[in-house]
Amino acid sequence: MDILFLSSVYTNLEKEIFKGGGVNKFLENLAKAILKKNNVKIVLPSSQTKKLIWEGMEIYLFKSLIVGRERGIPLEMGKILELADDMDVFVMVDPLPFFFSKFKTKSKKVGIVHGIALHGFWRRIRDNGLVTLLTVGEPLYFKLFCKNFDLICAVSPVSANFLKKFGIRNIFIIGNGIDTKRYEFSFKKEDIAVKISRLASYKGITEEIKAFSELGYNFVILGEGRLKEYVKKVTKTFPNIKYEGYVPEERKIYILKQAKYLISLSYLEAFGITLIEGMACGCVPIVRDIPAHRWVFQGEKVGLLVKNWKELISALEWLENNPEERKKMSKRGRKLVEKVWNIKRIANNFISKVESVLQG
Repeated sequence: MDILFLSSVYTNLEKEIFKGGGVNKFLENLAKAILKKNNVKIVLPSSQTKKLIWEGMEIYLFKSLIVGRERGIPLEMGKILELADDMDVFVMVDPLPFFFSKFKTKSKKVGIVHGIALHGFWRRIRDNGLVTLLTVGEPLYFKLFCKNFDLICAVSPVSANFLKKFGIRNIFIIGNGIDTKRYEFSFKKEDIAVKISRLASYKGITEEIKAFSELGYNFVILGEGRLKEYVKKVTKTFPNIKYEGYVPEERKIYILKQAKYLISLSYLEAFGITLIEGMACGCVPIVRDIPAHRWVFQGEKVGLLVKNWKELISALEWLENNPEERKKMSKRGRKLVEKVWNIKRIANNFISKVESVLQG
């Protein structure tokens, strides 16, 4: 099968091709998983127009109009549609480029929805202002373009439920996953908790800092965002809190293998891929009790769900006082990722669904 993927997440070749949070991490993992049996091409917005070969895939970078945070719309739309005409399937991996679905192509069209901007609208608007305010037209946008797709996918029930509210039906929940061979399990842990996230208020970073400033427990923060300067300032006040910013994948995995706990007091997630990355490496998640996190847990005792930063403190102290229970959770977490959140399983389900669409 010949598959063309299109993402709106802007790429910076000076760091990593697929830098850009959950959307491009999903794209990278899925593309790699289906590559052995399929011909894969990927289109990404960039500051330059360039073609390159990366791990057996053709990557097309197109000079783009920057829209919002880390998003871009390729300016050479005609060339992208030409690429789509030569493929069996044209997959848009996030909603921004869904307007491409209005154009006729010989390929079948698939749309994948991650986060919904109206999910937690007021929390987002405090962080992103006007960019988020523009999303009030999101229901109309989805209604206008989703009808042109042969298949609509959502990464979780959280996203699927919002689409249903917009009047969209027949949604395939694809899930999310990682390569468990790349994320090695480790029992050799140090007294470290780690946060991997965009640095935004709705991601809970200020509350997490409040908790660890009281705990005195080692807390490593990975990621970039609007609150970067605030986080850097905090690390000068509390020596147990360390900020490393954006780090390459190898460094991230190294830290996850060291850390006992994966922390997230995020209010808004469509899925939460850092949870499964952490669990794969043996971290026990201590995370806010929200639908996305509960779905990742799948009802298994693989971590602790909390309501606020005070409960986070109590949860971490309880796990520290019950090391055997922590180890049991660690093992269960790894098994859950291997069974449910393995990218091979996710990819096989996706390909099977797309094949059924091609067969009519």
